[in-house]
Amino acid sequence: MKIIWGINRERNNVAVIPTSDVRQDMTMKLLEILDREGVDSLLIEDSLPEFRFSKSMNRGIDEVLKKDYVEHIILSNDDITEITCLGEMISTLSENANAYIHPFVNHTSPYVIITGSPLRFLINNGIRNLSPFYSLNLILKLKWYGNRNKLWMGTPAFNFQSDKIVNVQPFGVFPAYLLRDNRFDENFVNGVEDIEFAFRLNRKGFKGITNPRWNVTHKGAASFRKLKLDNSATGNYTSDEETLKAMKYFRSKYQ
Repeated sequence: MKIIWGINRERNNVAVIPTSDVRQDMTMKLLEILDREGVDSLLIEDSLPEFRFSKSMNRGIDEVLKKDYVEHIILSNDDITEITCLGEMISTLSENANAYIHPFVNHTSPYVIITGSPLRFLINNGIRNLSPFYSLNLILKLKWYGNRNKLWMGTPAFNFQSDKIVNVQPFGVFPAYLLRDNRFDENFVNGVEDIEFAFRLNRKGFKGITNPRWNVTHKGAASFRKLKLDNSATGNYTSDEETLKAMKYFRSKYQ
């Protein structure tokens, strides 16, 4: 694992970006976008077979928190191609204590099928009256079903504002103090760790804030396309078995 400062102008906003290859064009373009928005960038590079999102993100957070001038930390995938209203997202945190920001996400991956808004509406309204724990169990089942059948419910389906459970991937903006005592659970292997992290923040009283004006475009699994195409060489990134294992671990952790 390598920790590399992509851009370091000693600004108080820093993005942490796990990646399998710091040299890919998409990552470089993301650094340029963030730089224009007044955000420094820290890259955590790890090879594909050993890559673990939670571990890479945690190491990056540790490194950024060594800089006592940092006020906001952005946790981002390396396949974000557009960001809208980042300045407004950051300023919103100054007005809301114990909160983090998650924008709406436009997925563009050929491996992703976005379902229509009626389905998202039904899902949201069908479970928003459940407790957070049961909501998350249902989300996990839906996510597993979606992955297995090449179907994705769309990010808004996982933004349950009534329960203040807002997913933290593939892009989230956090006050630095929130991340000093909160990290991703490294027992998860590239799946579900983001939902569990949001669930844990909710239980601690932190709220996720989203707004239709805030948007990012997510290429979707761009760094792991080889893993999806050649499981024998890499050990299978998103198998049904791994997702089910993550779901079981989630339940055992909170039941």
